[in-house]
Amino acid sequence: MGSSTDGTYRWTTSAQSADPDSPAHLFTPLATLQGGTTPGENLLLTDDGVKVYPLGGNFTFYGTTVNYVQVCANGVISFAAPAHAGTDTILGTSDDTPSLDCGNAFTPEPFGTPGQTGDSLVAPLWMDLNPADSGAVWIFSDNFTTTIHWEDVAQWQSGGGATEGRSTFQITLYHDATLTPGSIVVSYETVGTANSWNEGKGGVLVGMENADASHYLQAFGHHGSETLSGSTIVVSTCVLGTSIDGDGVDACFDCNDFSPALGLPNIDNYADEDGDTD
Repeated sequence: MGSSTDGTYRWTTSAQSADPDSPAHLFTPLATLQGGTTPGENLLLTDDGVKVYPLGGNFTFYGTTVNYVQVCANGVISFAAPAHAGTDTILGTSDDTPSLDCGNAFTPEPFGTPGQTGDSLVAPLWMDLNPADSGAVWIFSDNFTTTIHWEDVAQWQSGGGATEGRSTFQITLYHDATLTPGSIVVSYETVGTANSWNEGKGGVLVGMENADASHYLQAFGHHGSETLSGSTIVVSTCVLGTSIDGDGVDACFDCNDFSPALGLPNIDNYADEDGDTD
């Protein structure tokens, strides 16, 4: 369906039913996550809140390996280094001082714009959200995956007390070497229609960018956020210089002759691995 500008990542979505390689909807309800082997933690984020949290394993993002994540209430996570370590003097733990300026992250900036908000980021639903009004942001992490889950979170509204336009969604990072390391799965249960405040800020963005914003991908933007409801986006790493389906075309930039007939993009970056000629 699409790729990062450097071809090292490719993405596809369950919303494109015409693509036989599109993923199934992979959303896991909060109650199911809480009933798993890892109880998880409510990050207690408020409006524009951000917190550093250690991952259960190493995660490689655009060639840089980290063991922590910064979580911003406004539907953004970052792998940028925290500003400084906390009382335990260990960088990447929950008492660190964040470097991500979540207060400025209520205005989605175009991906590929250096120095905006904080780079080395992934945005599963970049819009101005306010868990202080409704909902919560949870994190679940073990040796294999880390899931960050926004549950019934309201959009920001002047004066507070917003309850409309609430959204429930999650992002899962795969950091175990046996389970497609470096892959990212974003799943939406319900996404509220952007209110006038968020529409005025440009709507919603979904995507990611590397540390200096020189490479990025955008999977969704800017208006019609509610259309994401019930969908899943899968982002996976891609090895340049490999032709999986034997047509001699790099798998990271494999144009499919059938795509125009199906109404798909000319470059779908989802190589034919199952023999269905798509």
